[in-house]
Amino acid sequence: MRTLAPLLFLALSSSSLAAGCAGDALSTSELASCPGWPNPDGHVVPVRLVEPYYPARAVRERIEGYVDIEAVIGRDGRVQSAEVEQSAPPGVFDQTALKAFLSWRYCPLPEGAPSYPDTVRVRLGFAL
Repeated sequence: MRTLAPLLFLALSSSSLAAGCAGDALSTSELASCPGWPNPDGHVVPVRLVEPYYPARAVRERIEGYVDIEAVIGRDGRVQSAEVEQSAPPGVFDQTALKAFLSWRYCPLPEGAPSYPDTVRVRLGFAL
């Protein structure tokens, strides 16, 4: 039986731009925001969120929607793998959401801490 972390919802607007990662390693301030392990609420903690672009066609056609992503997070806090589980409308936001999510970083686990849940679920919402 696989373990699922609770769903995180991140709402994005048409003014959202991809921030990009300033380097791959977490900064001292990002690491300082990690609550330690075990995390008080038992959730994985994102410390670097990269917002996806709102596709121009979706803005033009006033399309809103969401993308649900399932991912595996490594002990170092990097996204090891991710795939779109569901989206609405299908295919409109999938690529931009997945590309941005692969740049997210989570708090790394300290030595001896139990592993992250098998799968983390995230919903990226797109609204105008």
